[in-house]
Order: sequence, then structure tokens, then C-alpha cells
Amino acid sequence: MLSEIVTREKNAETKEQQVTLQERVSELIWSAVGGVYLQTIEPDEALVELAMMCHSKKWKMVAWDFVRGLNSNGFEIDNAVAATAGDPLAVLTAIPSLANAEGITVIVLRGFDHFLSRTDVVLTLDRQLAVAKGLQAFVVILAPVVRLPLELERRFVVIEHSLPSPERLAQCLCETTTSDEELPHGSQLADVLDAAMGLTRHEAEAAFRLSLFRNGVITPEAIWQIKTQLLMNRGRPDGRIRASEMTLQNESLDDGECV
Repeated sequence: MLSEIVTREKNAETKEQQVTLQERVSELIWSAVGGVYLQTIEPDEALVELAMMCHSKKWKMVAWDFVRGLNSNGFEIDNAVAATAGDPLAVLTAIPSLANAEGITVIVLRGFDHFLSRTDVVLTLDRQLAVAKGLQAFVVILAPVVRLPLELERRFVVIEHSLPSPERLAQCLCETTTSDEELPHGSQLADVLDAAMGLTRHEAEAAFRLSLFRNGVITPEAIWQIKTQLLMNRGRPDGRIRASEMTLQNESLDDGECV
């Protein structure tokens, strides 16, 4: 039953919507863009997908964030290069030494938008993007909002990390429950997936678990209630609620499903 509903939901999507993050990023890298700016509110999920992409294509991937510095993902890097925590300029300067002489290298900079107001960072990144391209190294910035200065706007292609598909939500649903009795059945299963659309994976997991705690089973009514509370408590990173979420919320209110 679960697989049938997921298949039906996926077939209803357009071809453009079915393109995965891995496919979109790999296409941009193959087209030799200077950099990719991935707007995401689920950076951990995005990192997992990018790592899967690089593994499947045998590309080298290194990831950086301000607190932990470089994560080589199993590739050997110089100790001096690895010591980049707390220093965004250091990781940019290290880009040539991170490049893989035998193929493509993807350098993921998590939360790098915080440093794009610094003149030294902007100028260094602009210069290093040109250097990296010649070495088959490509920069991917992960950030919840787009903060590209004018100097870098034409250097990056901005794409959005889509929220979980019905298939991913169904997988999350199965991972959350421990028995068949906890799962919704029949039309309620489709209604639960519809209600969870527009939530992040972490939000969906929390909503499913809370519904189980309250009702002993996952119900669409409970998911709508929890979802409405989430949307009321916080907007998206740009301060707005997505149109798709507003549509789903309004439909539930019109149908009397959400209180």
C-alpha cells in the first residue's frame, strides 16, 4: 500500500520536479560553472546527497565549516591545509592544494554566507574560483539564504534544495514507526503524506513522533495541527512561508481538518 501511494504521488510530479539534487549539481559541474550556491535549510541532508553524488561518480569531495574546519571524507590532505577551522580565508587559499589531479573535486563550504560581507573573503573567493576551474575543482556553498555580493553574482549558479518528496516522507514515516499498527492505512496514509508536504525531514520526523505520542498512531489531523503550529512559530529563513505551504495550510483550514 505504501509503495503504491508513493508511486502515484511521484507520477503526478512534473519531470522538472523529479530531477534530484544530485542530478542538478552534477549537471552544473559537468557544464563547468564557476560555483554552485545551494540554498538549503537542511544542510546535513544536502551534505549526504552531495557525498552520495561524489561517491557514485568517483569524485573527490571535501567539506568545510567554521567550527570543524575541513572534513576530507577519507581523502588525504596536508595537516597544515586541514587546520582551517575558524578561518574562511585559509580554506579559500587552500583550494589549489585540495584539487584532485586525477579528476573532479567538489569543495563544499557550509554556512559560508556569513563571511560574504568581508571584502577580503569576496576578493579571494572571486580569484580562487577562476583558479579552481582550471584544476577541475568546484565550490558549492550551502546556506539558508542567498547573500551573494555583486562581485560574485555571475560566478555562482543559485539552486534551491527542495523539501522532501512524498517518497522521502514515506521513508521517514517507516523509519519513525516500530510496528504496522502505528502506521496509517488506506486513504489516511495518502492524507498523512499530503499533510507532511512542505515540512523538512526533521520537522516531519518530529510531527510523526508527536502524533504517535498523542494518539498511538500517525493521523493526518495531528500532522496538520503540528504543521500549523510550526508555521505559526517560525517563518522560513527569508521571513516568508513558501507558497506551497500556504496552499496546503489553507486547504486544510477550508476542509476543517486543522484547528
